[in-house]
Amino acid sequence: MSLESLTIDRKNQILYAMLQSATIQDGGDDKSTSRYTRLLAYNVSDASVRSPLVGEWVVPLPLSDKDNTEECNEIHFVSPGIFLALSRDGDGHGGDDDNTKYKNADLFSIVGATNIHGTSFDDPSNPIATDGKLNKNIIPATYVSFVQFHEENGLERFGLHNGQSDYPSISSNILNLFGSTDSPADETLIDAKWESLTLAPVGDPDFPDDFFLFSVVRTAHIRRRYGLDANAVIKADNDFLTTDGVSLGKSCSGIALTLREKYPSQYQLYKSFCEKSSPKDLIGTCLLIPGEKHYIACLFTSRDYGKRKDKPSEILAATSRFNSGKFGVLWEDTEKVLLDLGVSMVVYTPK
Repeated sequence: MSLESLTIDRKNQILYAMLQSATIQDGGDDKSTSRYTRLLAYNVSDASVRSPLVGEWVVPLPLSDKDNTEECNEIHFVSPGIFLALSRDGDGHGGDDDNTKYKNADLFSIVGATNIHGTSFDDPSNPIATDGKLNKNIIPATYVSFVQFHEENGLERFGLHNGQSDYPSISSNILNLFGSTDSPADETLIDAKWESLTLAPVGDPDFPDDFFLFSVVRTAHIRRRYGLDANAVIKADNDFLTTDGVSLGKSCSGIALTLREKYPSQYQLYKSFCEKSSPKDLIGTCLLIPGEKHYIACLFTSRDYGKRKDKPSEILAATSRFNSGKFGVLWEDTEKVLLDLGVSMVVYTPK
């Protein structure tokens, strides 16, 4: 499990980090047993020394209707011992299911909870939970539901929806993009990935304790011309599953192997395309393969794989050949198109 969440108590200079769900020894290898995660606290008041760990608590994450853990993707310090937590499922636009059941900004408190820092629970052989059951000697944080981002009436105020679309005004081009005019995966479907959380004061002197709650969705709006309507909009960063590709049509390891196993029909299209093409002609190009939920973008950056793969310098050269290289388009022209999209992105220029 990863440390997805980070926040700071600025007054006391305590940095808090929390795991997305339980560690492996605490049950993190299965969603049905990964509820009990760990919140860590570091004293960052002295930048001249390595920040020491000063506290550790157990936080019980919410469960789905199937008793699976709703993982936490962000926390925010509210006041001493009190935190906001962005916990969610992986459903919505770009997810496995169009209907999201949990996307919340919740509250939890470590006041009165057991500080397990410096105890036997620091030893991986002594887990805080076994088979999803918390050790009886640990008092966990108190966790309560607070704001539901997926609440239908709230979504409608922003022209969004959850699950099946009830909006007849949605463009047929957008619906057709996903393979069916009945598809709820249109441009107004709530996104699967919500990964940030913060508070900002309203600034009303009569109500000094009023705050705005912001949660920025991890999205990108990308216009594309790969045989689709030029006005079509793809939303959410995981509409594209991207992998380095070799021009021999083989996916032998890493994420490429996973894609082959999870998307066998798309892999066959990729393999057939490579077999009909010359490896030298594919280098520096991209093959876009449509799928039911995702588009797979295969970037051809090496002619072979394993010990026969191209040199790093050649792979980098192939990566930089998009548009400005093999296609012979001036970078200034490509840059203008990207700027016109109005999205934030980072461009790395090879030396």
